[in-house]
Amino acid sequence: MKKLVNIILLIAVIYYASRLIYYMECQDLPKVAIPKDRKAIVVGATSGIGRQVAKELAKEGYTVGLIGRRLSLLNSLKKEIPTKTYIKQLDVSKMDATRDDLKAFIKEMGGLDLMFISVTAQGDIGAMKSTAKLGWEQVKKLVEVDVNGFWVCAHVAIKQFENQGYGHLAGVSSILKINGAIAAPEYSGAKAFVGRYLDGIRNRMMKNKMPIYVTEVIPRPVDVERQKYSDEKDLFWVTTKEDAAKQIVQAIRHKRKDVYISRRWRLIAWLMTVTPDWLYRKVFP
Repeated sequence: MKKLVNIILLIAVIYYASRLIYYMECQDLPKVAIPKDRKAIVVGATSGIGRQVAKELAKEGYTVGLIGRRLSLLNSLKKEIPTKTYIKQLDVSKMDATRDDLKAFIKEMGGLDLMFISVTAQGDIGAMKSTAKLGWEQVKKLVEVDVNGFWVCAHVAIKQFENQGYGHLAGVSSILKINGAIAAPEYSGAKAFVGRYLDGIRNRMMKNKMPIYVTEVIPRPVDVERQKYSDEKDLFWVTTKEDAAKQIVQAIRHKRKDVYISRRWRLIAWLMTVTPDWLYRKVFP
């Protein structure tokens, strides 16, 4: 028992030391005056985490740009937000069109301070139990949205931030990125791309001493419109989308490098990282 306590204490020390070092690195970055009229774009704002984060950002005083495929849901969300709001119907799987339309949307809004990206094709393919049961077109859509769609939005945002000399990029991955998910390797692989891409961009910005911050949101699981995970008996520590959005916006406000939703999943993430493959295959379906 004493050894276990010592291990937990060691993990805590390493974690808080890494946070302190990151904080000190951020303090060395050039200081930029925060615009009074802050502008944020939320990609994937029609439902789930993205929709709720848009509401929370509006409460923080942001002018919010809402992007999604379902125009009716964008219009309904616009009515719920009291601050100035822009909307743009986009299918992020169409990369070239998304790049051009997103650049035009940023220009229409008059700039960009924050880009939040929460995209997935899960809504198209239903509540996934196993991607092995999906057809070619369904799996292709997952990759086009979760990988290509995420990347093109992040790429446009980073280029905008580099040109203006500041900004904040936040993106949603998943705790399933840590191990190759047996039931959904395409999904876990896509989210691993998101996580590693955000790590790489953050490291580049820090190395180049640019005040461009990158936050990775790592959820598991969150109740959303398409699926209420709290009804499933084999899942625990389920978070509501309202609580998730508040934690995400708080992490953005403090410019954190990552945030687990909910926070206690950080411990599970560490356990998953050190779990050998043979044990992982026995524990997870």
